[in-house]
Amino acid sequence: MNKSSKNGEKHRGAFAVGAIKKLARRLVRVRTGQGVGAKVKGPHTVSVVGCGEVVVGDGESLLGGMLREGMQINHFCGGNGSCGTCRVEVEDGLSNLARATTAEVVAGAASEPRKRLACQMRINGPVTVRVRM
Repeated sequence: MNKSSKNGEKHRGAFAVGAIKKLARRLVRVRTGQGVGAKVKGPHTVSVVGCGEVVVGDGESLLGGMLREGMQINHFCGGNGSCGTCRVEVEDGLSNLARATTAEVVAGAASEPRKRLACQMRINGPVTVRVRM
């Protein structure tokens, strides 16, 4: 192999690594409910009983905001709304939530109005929730 073909292989390898890193960053944003390229708007304050407060933006899930702030909450499915482990109880501010998603209805979280999935909740104003432990 000559020197120029070795350099070409190095360039392709570096390009592949860069592309993989970019995809991994996008996957993390999607799995935390921030969406690809989503900007935090709002902001809206959510009081999490026993944990403190978290600020979430328009279009950002409660799960995404909690993870960004370092709060601990179960989310075995990675925020896809399929496992129900991020279920929270809304204590105040129910009117400040977007309506329940199809994933919440399928997971049974929407059977009681105050039970919601943190990965699916979109906040429109101040809310107080209690995390199911």
